[in-house]
Amino acid sequence: MAAEQRRRLWQVGLACLAVGMSLWAILAGPIALAMPESWHWPERMAARTLAMPMWEGGQRLMRAASPESFAGIVAPSLNRDTG
Repeated sequence: MAAEQRRRLWQVGLACLAVGMSLWAILAGPIALAMPESWHWPERMAARTLAMPMWEGGQRLMRAASPESFAGIVAPSLNRDTG
């Protein structure tokens, strides 16, 4: 009897863990988008995912999304530094 209860408890615990992880994966984005914009949760989540500070993470995302546009943004600052 005790072994059956222990086995059932493990099954329920693992099922709850799987459901909780699934809900977190599904709901994390909508919850972050529902928060006030001044909290910058989506941006912080992106930076944390890249394991970079927000500034460098933003640069990396811009460079990956559109290298030509990113080069246009960076070019004036490079010219100012060398000129």
